[in-house]
Amino acid sequence: MSRKLRFVILGMSAPFLAACAEQGQQADAWIQENIYQEPYAAAKAAEPKGSEFNRLLYEGYLALAAGERAEYDWADSGAFSKKALAAAENQDVAPDSLYDRELPVDARDELSAARMDLMALLQRGARDKAPGRAAEAQVSFDCWMQEQEENRQPEDIAACRDRFQAALAKVKTVKAPSAHIVYFKTGSADFGQAQVEKLMKAAALAKGTSLKVLVSGHTDSAGNQAKNIALSEARTKMVTDLLISAGVKAEQIEAKHYGEARPAVETSPGAAEARNRRVEIKLIR
Repeated sequence: MSRKLRFVILGMSAPFLAACAEQGQQADAWIQENIYQEPYAAAKAAEPKGSEFNRLLYEGYLALAAGERAEYDWADSGAFSKKALAAAENQDVAPDSLYDRELPVDARDELSAARMDLMALLQRGARDKAPGRAAEAQVSFDCWMQEQEENRQPEDIAACRDRFQAALAKVKTVKAPSAHIVYFKTGSADFGQAQVEKLMKAAALAKGTSLKVLVSGHTDSAGNQAKNIALSEARTKMVTDLLISAGVKAEQIEAKHYGEARPAVETSPGAAEARNRRVEIKLIR
């Protein structure tokens, strides 16, 4: 092939290649937008059910999804949409873990402390006693996490952080119910004599009274989620049965199990942690 002919062919190919590249970019943009639009559309069409906390959580996450959608941030819009949809279905939706985001090193300590404060208050019953404040705190925390990961808009980071801190301050007015915690051996629904004594103490306080007894079972994050759900259920049943055998009326007890979704101590994924292998017994009036 002559040099002149080669140049002619290359000259003709350049516009064609450029057009292909542009079409490829447009196709990628379309795919990204529409894949993440699906959960948003599903969340927007959902009819929330269940607890007041989850209904308010749904509204907050849907608002975050809409905001990110308006900025063409399809990934975060999709992530918040999925959390909104889970809340609408009355699933247990936890605030984002630090391991869910690629955070700047200098922001991790502050966010870690903030999440620990939030989780402690949620464990103390804030979801039931102050659902609006608790939902605002959780949604604002996740907003803060998302903006901090992007780390491009200081004013948006500050706005989410300020909303979180204001909501958290209000949640802190919630008083903790009396709590007794029974710890379990790893991968098991068995516990030692010291734990039996704690359980019997809770039963002695509750039986013959009008106190409501909230029993919640938990695991650490070792193992897969499905097995952890089943294990937390087995632990909850073990404690509930012993409370009833010790004289607590079955109608006093409200039992739930959460698997690894509500850790007392945040850990890396898959980590064994004795403080998370537990059943909490809370006595409330």
